Amino acid sequence: MKTDRILKQKTGFWPKKASEIANYLGLEIYSKCEVEVDGVAIDSRDVSFGNLFVCIKGEKFDGHDFIEEAYLRGASAFLIEKEKLKKIEAKISREIINKIALLFSKELKPQKVLESFARKRFI
Repeated sequence: MKTDRILKQKTGFWPKKASEIANYLGLEIYSKCEVEVDGVAIDSRDVSFGNLFVCIKGEKFDGHDFIEEAYLRGASAFLIEKEKLKKIEAKISREIINKIALLFSKELKPQKVLESFARKRFI
């Protein structure tokens, strides 16, 4: 089952503005674009329109490498590692960056932020 469906069923949280999610999770937002987010995906193949794509670095793949694919599938916001920001800016056009919300934590990796969110919403 996709992550966004699980969150919708258990929390009724969606849709929200990217800035509201950033405030709720204590994240910084790198974008002046205010976008609506109506779900979460951790696999670029599962992204649907309006999703927050969480870029998790795994053993074999790094979600940051799939930002463009997730964007093309309809993601409107991205939870990234702060240290990857310059690489993302170099790889993705300014036009795309102006249409999306990039969220990051100073202290936590995206996977830990997602786990924190799950704990806050489900407990």
